[in-house]
Amino acid sequence: MPRPVLVSLAMGLPGVLAGGPAVPVLPGNDSCAEILAAANVTGRFAVAVAHGIHDITVEDLREFKGDVPCAGNGVPTVNRDLRSESAVLPSAPCLDDGDSPFATPAMRVVDAALTRMDDMNYDIGTTSGLQRLVHAFHMREVWALASAQYQALAADPPGRAACACALDVDGNSVLEELRLIASSLRSAQMASSRQSSSQPRYDKAFLSTSCLRPAGRGKGALKGAADLLDLGRMRSAADWAMWKATMAEHMALCDTRDLAVFLYCTLNREAAQPHN
Repeated sequence: MPRPVLVSLAMGLPGVLAGGPAVPVLPGNDSCAEILAAANVTGRFAVAVAHGIHDITVEDLREFKGDVPCAGNGVPTVNRDLRSESAVLPSAPCLDDGDSPFATPAMRVVDAALTRMDDMNYDIGTTSGLQRLVHAFHMREVWALASAQYQALAADPPGRAACACALDVDGNSVLEELRLIASSLRSAQMASSRQSSSQPRYDKAFLSTSCLRPAGRGKGALKGAADLLDLGRMRSAADWAMWKATMAEHMALCDTRDLAVFLYCTLNREAAQPHN
């Protein structure tokens, strides 16, 4: 099995974003497909990870690991400033400026979501304050589910080769999915009906398709993370029922484990095991 090689993110080479740290990248997409399958990563890896990190901040990442830096943390995310030429940031930002008057995490989430609710070129764009609140708390549920699986990975960490493949965000299409989310947020019409022009470069035949969901959750799978944002206004209980059903589709246990694997590999590069 080939050894991973280090590629600098600052060099602009395939699979990387300028401005991030160096990550191991394995040559050979077929090898990565087999390695990721052996690590119980699913064929929805790119969609699951992009959904899980598209709105993440350093404050959120510190719920997984307490010493995540504000710069160079290597977790790419969609730029909340929809006017910026940089649609995707190479590292999640620090956003808590300490100005919120609220003491509890829940009220700080409310404050952050509503403070700029009139700015249609920020956060998730042309949505109401209520939709922004629902989206913010939905993401925190995703992270809470992923956090439990992240902690479990500490006892049996992914191998270095699996992490190399997980962190190849160009080769495994995580970066492409993030760009699609960013594009949907910047366009007048959300992209739930879009047909991606590119497919994940790892052969999905090698990847696990099993997906255990909590009891009572939906059975289907969304095409992409941007689908959640294409549900229209929330004005009635019937609207909320549609939102609730759609969000449940993002609660697959395998999806949150895929996210946990990506975050563990990103935040614990030095701790990755030499096997696999």
